[in-house]
Amino acid sequence: MTATPALAVAQEVVRCPVPEGADPALGELSADARMDFVLSSMQHGEEAAVTWTATFALSYLAITAGQLLWRVLTPDEAEKINLWVGAVSSMIGVASFFALPLSVIADRSEVEAEARHRGDCAALARAEALFVRSAEGEDFGVSWLTHLGSVAFNLAIGLYLGIVHGEWVGGAISAGTGIAVGELQILTQPTDLPDALRRYQAAELDAPPPSRPVVSVAPSIGPTGAGLELRGAF
Repeated sequence: MTATPALAVAQEVVRCPVPEGADPALGELSADARMDFVLSSMQHGEEAAVTWTATFALSYLAITAGQLLWRVLTPDEAEKINLWVGAVSSMIGVASFFALPLSVIADRSEVEAEARHRGDCAALARAEALFVRSAEGEDFGVSWLTHLGSVAFNLAIGLYLGIVHGEWVGGAISAGTGIAVGELQILTQPTDLPDALRRYQAAELDAPPPSRPVVSVAPSIGPTGAGLELRGAF
């Protein structure tokens, strides 16, 4: 009786070209390892983006509801105007999350679809492009242009109340509050993806993410009114 030797078939390790601007060492890593890093980064990024979006969108909705309710109850006509304008500006804040969502929220599912094609360099390249787009979206969300747009919008609301309705005090309060909330929204926006992209392009897939203060917000409802609660871990 002749024994048939077992045949060990070594699975070929697929390596793919590196994207523009990346360290050549990235090309020495397997396509599967690179895809796993991209997918994991996008999944964590999407989870953070959804939490941040839902927190602010629901908070704006709660603030809007409170302003509209108080508008019905208060007999002060000037206050009614301030509350109406405040409710409209809060709803614009809600609409902005649907009109200009963080890219990672939509891109994550596309990356998951590409990740099903293991060892496919074309699929990896498409996933990398989505990774870059999502990281750039987070970078833009905290850029000076976003800060400037938030300040300009809230100043415009304050000037409208002052010039059109003569409510300069109410306009100043509205503008100041809006700028503060807008800055809080920008400063708490997730920015993990740009850091992950830099580690990826440097071929440092096993490097831990940089530690930094964690700041979050949550709706707060108390006996004196509703608002946002700021939480931090350092």
